[in-house]
Amino acid sequence: MADVELSPIRKGVTLGKIDMRLIEQTTKRIQASENTQLTQDRSKTDEAEVAKAEMDFPEDSRVLFDEETPDNPRMEDEKYIFKARLPLPKSLKECRQDVDLHAINITHRFKLMVNIHNPEGHISQVSTRISHALSCY
Repeated sequence: MADVELSPIRKGVTLGKIDMRLIEQTTKRIQASENTQLTQDRSKTDEAEVAKAEMDFPEDSRVLFDEETPDNPRMEDEKYIFKARLPLPKSLKECRQDVDLHAINITHRFKLMVNIHNPEGHISQVSTRISHALSCY
C-alpha cells in the first residue's frame, strides 16, 4: 500500500490512469580471489518486473480546503491524496526478499506512474521510483 499525495504545478490538468510496478534487481558477483581463472572481479545484474497493477485515478481524491466547494474554488494549490495498492506475489519463486551478501544482492524498487492530461490535448506522465526493503514474515 502506498500513500500518494500529488500537487499539479499547472492549472487545468486532469489526472488519468495510474500504473504501478515492482522491479526486482539481482546482482551476482564472483571475486577473482575465489576463482583462479579470473583476473578481475565480475558481476552480472538482472532486472525483472515481479508485480504490476493499473488503476483509474480516484475521482474523490481531491482535497477541498475550508469554505471551498466545486462551484466556489479557492486559489489554493490543488492537491490529491489517495492510496495505491499493488498486490505482491505470494510465492518466493515469483518475488524474493531482499538480500545483501558479498556474492549476491537482491533489491526492489516500487515505480508509480500517473498520466497527466494537459489542456492542449497531449498526455504527459509523472513517474517516481521508491527503493524499499522487502522481507517475508
